[in-house]
Amino acid sequence: MLKHAQWLQRKICLAEETPEPVYDLSNCLLRTIPPGTYAKCKVLRKLQLLLQDNLLTSLESGGQLSDLHLLQVLHLEFNCLIHLPHSISSLASLQVLDLSNNALKELPASIGELHRLRRLLCRGNGLRSLPAAVGRLPRLATLDLRNNQLHELAPLANISRMEEVRLEDNKALLCPPPEVVSAGSDAVITYLCREARVRHTGPAAEDEEDSVAPTVSRSVPDSLDAVKDEIHRYDQLKESRRLEMLQIEQQLSMSKSQEGRELSKQEEFKKQLLDELVEEQARLDGRTWRASPNSLEQLVIVRQEECDALREHEVMESMQQLMRESLAMQNQLQEYQEGRDRALQQALSQDQQTDAQLRRLLEVKGSEQEARIQQLLKDEAFQRQAFFNLYLQQSDV
Repeated sequence: MLKHAQWLQRKICLAEETPEPVYDLSNCLLRTIPPGTYAKCKVLRKLQLLLQDNLLTSLESGGQLSDLHLLQVLHLEFNCLIHLPHSISSLASLQVLDLSNNALKELPASIGELHRLRRLLCRGNGLRSLPAAVGRLPRLATLDLRNNQLHELAPLANISRMEEVRLEDNKALLCPPPEVVSAGSDAVITYLCREARVRHTGPAAEDEEDSVAPTVSRSVPDSLDAVKDEIHRYDQLKESRRLEMLQIEQQLSMSKSQEGRELSKQEEFKKQLLDELVEEQARLDGRTWRASPNSLEQLVIVRQEECDALREHEVMESMQQLMRESLAMQNQLQEYQEGRDRALQQALSQDQQTDAQLRRLLEVKGSEQEARIQQLLKDEAFQRQAFFNLYLQQSDV
């Protein structure tokens, strides 16, 4: 039980903290929706609510369904739902409703008020009929009614523009005929279009405003809740940028450590090279002293010249190599510093822009509230004057 509670709390925290417009409470063994879930979706401006793979029997415990007026996708498959509330019509922006594999016997007529609904998935329930209002949904493109107990199918006014209608495994359904149903979705749509005497034109183009893809509004909010939403979003953005700056600082620290190790290696290499030069010089000096006495002076001169030339050549090569490596390290360090400066400058600029937007937002909301207060004061003064005049009239009478 404790593990389940911890898992649920973790899912709730992830759903609230993620910047994605998805509130995911799927696969949590929920028997009731946690109170306040719908209000959180409204405050966090979530577009998708995932409640599949639970043990839900109703939707009432989550709050007021009217708080989900921005919701576009609702997943309720693989639960134990036995009915849908009539207030489901409050989900005015809903485009995808998945009710597959529940225990529904009927759908409320109010589902016909979801005028933006494009996909209605009711596979694996106990539906005996379909509300006539479903057939009048203007944008419905996909209707999945497989594995139910349908006796008849309501007329689909939008059949000419639908792209998928699935009716398999409805043994009591007589129209369309079983051979048409078993032939697949295209055959069903062709049959229904022929019965309705219309030509199939295909699905209508999806409006940009109806796209399920998450969008972020940049307009000035119209209510105090919207202002709180914007402030919360800016706080999340600042926190993510702070984490990015910490990551950049860690990378710079690692780069400095690597630079220190490279410099230590160079110093060791330089010391080793000098030791080898000293050993070579000592070896050459020993050979010179072991030469025959007759040519000792001439051999010493030749060996000394060769040693000087060799030493000069090796020293020059070593100096050039060290200079090249030092220059490369300086360039690398300069690139790191420039990258850090650019990242810091960019983050600072973005923070300034965010602060400026927030200030403008608060100024606009403050001016609106001030205007409303002034209007209320004027209305109050007008009411007082009217009441005073009325009182004088009554006194005269």
